[in-house]
Amino acid sequence: MLGDIRNFERIKRATEGCDYVFNAAAIKHVSFSEYNPMEAISVNVNGLENIIEACFIQNVKKLVHISTDKAVVPTTVMGATKMLGERLCISRNLAKGSHITKISCVRFGNVLGSRGSIIPLIKNQIKNENIVTLT
Repeated sequence: MLGDIRNFERIKRATEGCDYVFNAAAIKHVSFSEYNPMEAISVNVNGLENIIEACFIQNVKKLVHISTDKAVVPTTVMGATKMLGERLCISRNLAKGSHITKISCVRFGNVLGSRGSIIPLIKNQIKNENIVTLT
């Protein structure tokens, strides 16, 4: 389903009848997040809250939130928003109430072949004998 995780009603409809939900939606580009911090917060934190709340309402059994290694001691806006997302998952997982949803977070590093991955940039820098930049 095409949609925007910031649209709660759309997410609520999308999760209807689901047993498992995997959230991979995110503003994942470090540079974009640095110049657009409110957009990163809106998607990576507020949008995640919409998914969690929809899962609670729809009695989804399990929500798996995809995070990043950059959430550990974050030094960027993107890393900070992903860390906040993880903390949100932890606190909402402990929430009392009538929901049955269990929430897990998984962290990935740089994924080979993903759109916007830093890996092709590093390979190109090595190939051209340039200085390798790391984030």
